[in-house]
Amino acid sequence: MKIHPIFAKSEDSINGYSDTNAANKQKFHQEGKKLLKQLAIRLDLSDADIRSNMGGIAVPGEVTLHAEHLYIQLHMASFSGDGARLLYRSCKHNKDYSGGTNHYFPVSKLTDEQQLATLVSRCQALAAAACPA
Repeated sequence: MKIHPIFAKSEDSINGYSDTNAANKQKFHQEGKKLLKQLAIRLDLSDADIRSNMGGIAVPGEVTLHAEHLYIQLHMASFSGDGARLLYRSCKHNKDYSGGTNHYFPVSKLTDEQQLATLVSRCQALAAAACPA
């Protein structure tokens, strides 16, 4: 999967403190929605809701994919300088905002098809386990 260079930036360059950082923040959200749409296709999640929370001036915010039994959030890894990462977990329904145990995956690894396949497999397993029998 191809990823945009905005996801490699540090958290302190994606905020609203300057015109450049505000533009980075807009690009992060724009490209984040595209990325999660691509991931939804890979996961065969036609019911997924993809939304963006810009947050306040001091933060980059996050982009969220929320399906019936899977929750994925794209955000910047705070203080580590690792760029963007995905938080993913199971959920009981599409209004469940706390869900199961959090798992993390660096966005930079999405360029490796084997790593991407691993993420897809893990997400599918979490969603399947969350489905009522």
